[in-house]
Amino acid sequence: MADLSKLFALFIGLSVSTCTLAAAKSVPNFDARFETIQCEIPCKKPQKRIWWMLRNAAQVELRDVNLPTGKLAKFSEIWRHQADNKLSYLFLMHERKRAIEYLPDDLKILNISADEKQWQIMTQLITDDEISNLNKQSLKTVPYQRYQVESYTGKINDVQVSVLWLPQLRVPAKIVYFYPKTKVTVQLKQLSTELASAISTTESQLNSYQQVYYTDIGDMEQNAEAQAWIIEAKGAPGLHTHQH
Repeated sequence: MADLSKLFALFIGLSVSTCTLAAAKSVPNFDARFETIQCEIPCKKPQKRIWWMLRNAAQVELRDVNLPTGKLAKFSEIWRHQADNKLSYLFLMHERKRAIEYLPDDLKILNISADEKQWQIMTQLITDDEISNLNKQSLKTVPYQRYQVESYTGKINDVQVSVLWLPQLRVPAKIVYFYPKTKVTVQLKQLSTELASAISTTESQLNSYQQVYYTDIGDMEQNAEAQAWIIEAKGAPGLHTHQH
């Protein structure tokens, strides 16, 4: 997963900022559990990852599931679509109740895309342009639950892919990447379109977390208390640049 950060202002316990959010091209609300399997060909020792996409029109949260315990991971990330059509990012440390927030300019400095294409990748796994450039198959498909399924094949960035697409939900039921020596399969395993999510991090929860802006982390290098939790933020983008 990607990272996030916008540093904790000197432990004063600021609540996570509620920046102005904007709905991008409409995507339905849902909680979706995915399984990603990566395997070298011939496949003998597949590597499995289980994760949730918790999506609404203005933000998406991505959170892994620990294997084999089945419990939610102690970290997650949130991408937010702002009114200016740029993205901001939050890296959440749930056990520590801390959040590192990255503004669009922070992401740009870290060479992380924060545009509409990135939003589509985070919320759909595949962009509208990528879908439109694939070959739609005429074969008859079985509906996923009550949703229509479209079948596509072709290449994305010179990699052969096969996609079962749910146009009403704007997300794949299954996508397979065929690399020269590796096959990666991402499959939708569970879906809920109920408005109330029992898994996603609520605004109330976020407001109880202590916030740090990514740009402030460099000022905390001599703060032993800060370093104790910063070192735990594995996966948060750009943090290695602040540590010596």
